[in-house]
Amino acid sequence: AEGFFNFDFFGITYNQLKIGANGLVGLGTGPVGSPTNTTIPSVTGPENIIAAIWDDMTGTGTIKYWTTGSAPSRVFVIDFSLFRTGGLYPSIAQVKLFESTNIIEIHTKTALFATNGNAASQGIENTTAGAGYVIPNRDNEGWDATDDYKAFVPACLDSKTVTVYGV
Repeated sequence: AEGFFNFDFFGITYNQLKIGANGLVGLGTGPVGSPTNTTIPSVTGPENIIAAIWDDMTGTGTIKYWTTGSAPSRVFVIDFSLFRTGGLYPSIAQVKLFESTNIIEIHTKTALFATNGNAASQGIENTTAGAGYVIPNRDNEGWDATDDYKAFVPACLDSKTVTVYGV
């Protein structure tokens, strides 16, 4: 997607991403077209993903994206407004990727997966499916959410040594 900046995801820096029609974001150039959500992590693919509202969205909807702010503090925003077949059961969520801090936020306005009898996944998975993190009770399960916020915050790997001298 145009306007995307360098973003560290599971220790690898990416400057490209793909946005899938089923509530998925893929880092790098790999495929993100899998309509069938799985548990996270899963070697059945796709890997290297951010699952905002991952389910088979066979209906209509819109996906918008944009970059806001100035380097090195930009935010890449992906706005999913998706509906299942027949325009029923809206799934509206926004993913925010923060430059420099590499924080991932998922803001869910509405998701009615339990209500419509479906399962969906919400979480992140690395490039080998060796690591992944999910929101509890949202790992290929039926769940509903309204005005919900979750964040994935990378661990700080920097260490500094400070010497303190007495006065």
